[in-house]
Amino acid sequence: MKVSRASSAGAWLAEAEAFLRDREAESSLPLGLAMAARDSAGGGAATTGWTARDAGRVVGCAFLPTSGVLVLSRATDEATDALAQAVADAADAHITGAVGPERSAERFAVRFAHGRGASWRRHWTLILHELGELAPPAAIAGRSRPATPGDSEVVARWLEAFSRDTGALVQPHDPRALAERVIEAGRAYLHEDGGAPVALAGWSRPTGRTCSINMVYTPDEFRRRGYAGALTTHVARELTARGTQHILLFTNEAEPGPNALYRSLGFAPFARFLEVVFEP
Repeated sequence: MKVSRASSAGAWLAEAEAFLRDREAESSLPLGLAMAARDSAGGGAATTGWTARDAGRVVGCAFLPTSGVLVLSRATDEATDALAQAVADAADAHITGAVGPERSAERFAVRFAHGRGASWRRHWTLILHELGELAPPAAIAGRSRPATPGDSEVVARWLEAFSRDTGALVQPHDPRALAERVIEAGRAYLHEDGGAPVALAGWSRPTGRTCSINMVYTPDEFRRRGYAGALTTHVARELTARGTQHILLFTNEAEPGPNALYRSLGFAPFARFLEVVFEP
């Protein structure tokens, strides 16, 4: 087993992309994040990644974005062990957590924590869903539309609330700047009722054939009125119109409400992921 380290997102993708694309939907998280870093203004120079090969064949890989949360691909047990050792030995790699397919992520956490002399804990069990046949909800009051620059303030406020309320490991450093970026990229949508925004949703991590719906948030005072379902349906239709073949969505296993909602819309679970936190 040989593990190599790449010094940028582009260099890592040169080694790992074909392996990830072989099961593109399951690998959409590391693939999408690395592609976004590679195509950014900095070219992903602040990121790094590791690739494990057995007899010259890629059998697992890991990508470290600037967030500090390592993203793991599917991997053999032997590859997971080798990746954990290589990453633990990289003293310059600042890692606060990891996420990946459940078995690999847990195995990695145990071995990485041992190698770093740290501890680890489970943060979330995530369920990766894929949209089958869209089942739109009954007519919901209001309309869904793309967010515009004039919506930056409300989008920023709701992005911050979404991260805070869900306890996401990666919190936005500058919610306003993030809001402006996703709006400019055409990746943020609002549902409005009575002329006022009532729900937020968006999409991210396009990989060519896949794309993920995310940022689905409804403030407390507007919940249980069907807005999130209507907006998610709108975003799914937009992605279909763009030619997306696989529309994906992550949920927290511990939240029965969102899981039930998305499954009622036609999303079916097909993979379990584990997110872990490392502590000194």
